[in-house]
Amino acid sequence: MSLDISTAAGGGTTRPDDAGLDAVLALARQRRRLSLGSAAVLLAVFMGYIVLTTSTTVLSGRLGGLGIAYWVGFAVFAAVLVVAQIYTRWARRMDAVVDAHLAALEGR
Repeated sequence: MSLDISTAAGGGTTRPDDAGLDAVLALARQRRRLSLGSAAVLLAVFMGYIVLTTSTTVLSGRLGGLGIAYWVGFAVFAAVLVVAQIYTRWARRMDAVVDAHLAALEGR
């Protein structure tokens, strides 16, 4: 599917003036914000875990015969999997919405 954005004779670009295209672009911006924001949060969680385990004694205790740092590491790993699954489901729903908007734009 294409949006048929072409260059005009004056050097500028011409866009179909449609609410559908604006909706698609808004969804793209929302998706970018969400993906970059979640990546930043997960990076901060990973780096925080590394700092807490290597530079402090906060996670040096034991719980159930296993070090607390191991439990926290397992929790961080599980959180990454949960966030990835949530994002994947959301992205699939948004792909269906974008496809519907693009199909409506091409149908004209």
